[in-house]
Amino acid sequence: MPRGRYSRRIQTPILPEAGQNRYLRFFPADALYRTPDLFPCLDSRSLFGSDAPMEMEVGCGTGEFLCALAPRYPAINFVGVEISPKALRYAAQTAAGLALNNLLFLCADFRLAAPLLAPSSLRALYLHFPDPHMQPRYRKHRLFDAHFLDIAHHALEPDGLLSVMTDVEALFWEMLETAEADPRFRKRHAERFLTGWDFPVASRFQKTWQAKGLPILRFELLKR
Repeated sequence: MPRGRYSRRIQTPILPEAGQNRYLRFFPADALYRTPDLFPCLDSRSLFGSDAPMEMEVGCGTGEFLCALAPRYPAINFVGVEISPKALRYAAQTAAGLALNNLLFLCADFRLAAPLLAPSSLRALYLHFPDPHMQPRYRKHRLFDAHFLDIAHHALEPDGLLSVMTDVEALFWEMLETAEADPRFRKRHAERFLTGWDFPVASRFQKTWQAKGLPILRFELLKR
């Protein structure tokens, strides 16, 4: 199922304005491109007013993954970046219901927002189930490439984690080969790649693909 068609199926709850302002911020693409200085630096101090470690998920969808991590690790700040406002309103509703103080969602194009990331500001960066863009004319829209690794290396602290996961085998091998060619990172695991899932909760995407019998392929890198 294409990611766009999946997002249209989300039943979005009505989110009170106070809850939306607390858990969801909008970074319009045009403003990010033309006037990036108007936006805050993406680090823990600017977004949460603390110096706690920060972790980010790119393409967080409806936020199940981060809404599971945040209450388990209250000493860590979590940020989800997603381009779909509909998905993020659902995520913000979940966060508001849990009354989490260490979670924030940004409605933004990650590539445009990435220059706002402070150096060594992230303890972990998660890219789980990105849109594969398998058709040749859409390949330029793929998120994971050498430039994404440039962003990750800039934003991650030393030994910071980059977690990558997909159910699309062809995409996985391309991402893995790109990662293995970058000497700035080393694998966290002895195996060439990992299968399955050992995080506290599965996202809607993962549940959908697993129900179809698709394997979950992943690798984890550490910044040297």
